Amino acid sequence: MSDAEDTGAPGQGEDSGTDEEGLEIRKLLRGALAHRPPAPSVLGAVQRKIRHRSRGRFYRDRWSTDPYSPFTTFLVTALLMLALLIASFFLLRPLTQTQSGIRVVPAASR
Repeated sequence: MSDAEDTGAPGQGEDSGTDEEGLEIRKLLRGALAHRPPAPSVLGAVQRKIRHRSRGRFYRDRWSTDPYSPFTTFLVTALLMLALLIASFFLLRPLTQTQSGIRVVPAASR
């Protein structure tokens, strides 16, 4: 044996074994840290199954099972309510105005 092997000089002897172990550990870590695709959502399937088995007692409205909110329904409802408020304002406004010929006189105090 030479003196370099006894002292454990870098690049010789046991160092080659640790490099192989280091490569194996790196491969394991890369595999563990690799980006995995997200798990599929099973919420819709579970809700359908519950609705089917309960004969419509749960999730009957299907709004709760829809992945998208009914934006157009909310928008149309809000616009109709706004139109109703504006129309009622202009219809009831003349009732609040006093006639120009009528004068309100306070009652005499005793």
